[in-house]
Amino acid sequence: YEGLGYRASQGGDPPLVFLSFGVSLKSWLPLSEFGSATSGSDCWGYTSPSGREYALIGLSNGTGIVEVTDPGNAQLVTVRSGPTSLWRDIKVYQQYAYAVSEGGGGDGAGRVVRVWRAGGGGQGTHGDFGAGGTRWRPGFRR
Repeated sequence: YEGLGYRASQGGDPPLVFLSFGVSLKSWLPLSEFGSATSGSDCWGYTSPSGREYALIGLSNGTGIVEVTDPGNAQLVTVRSGPTSLWRDIKVYQQYAYAVSEGGGGDGAGRVVRVWRAGGGGQGTHGDFGAGGTRWRPGFRR
């Protein structure tokens, strides 16, 4: 589907009806809201210690982070770039999201995204890793 997104908080009906049982569509962000991504491949959830909830979306050109604390008003936080790939898998451990793909020159590559930091919400790139070992970039900035 290439069309309008939907947020229940804005009123109206979704642009398409999905058959479902016991599930209500609250927000739907079209791929166009993520910039130049041409596909999506994975979605994973994260809840920060403060209770804010995020959807982490695997995109063809990186990882999208969407705040879904208010499910009817999902908001794109950022898109972190990554190697071009048809798939990207994301898993969370503590406050880190690990996004991996087969992109990056065929060696496999990944990115560690810190999705929460003490003293306030926020996210940022913590480091990159690849087949040759771990390559950390120091620091973390919003």
